[in-house]
Amino acid sequence: MARQQQQVAVAEPVAAPAVAANNLRARVVEMQQNLDRLLADAPSRPVGTSGTIGRAQPETVSIDRARLEQIRQQLNAILAALNRP
Repeated sequence: MARQQQQVAVAEPVAAPAVAANNLRARVVEMQQNLDRLLADAPSRPVGTSGTIGRAQPETVSIDRARLEQIRQQLNAILAALNRP
């Protein structure tokens, strides 16, 4: 019986990385979709304007489209690495 318990303990960690990888894939896809929405909705000028002139609100961050596209490429690379056998 002790041997059976040991086999069960060894089998459990094997399944955990597959679940973690699937969760990570899902999160990366979700991040890609959110970024795609930002890129689709954003004009070609900087994103994240505050509505005030001369000073930004503390909760507002400006980021240009090129940076958003760079982040999208990085997410693509992460997802491709996760999908490799």
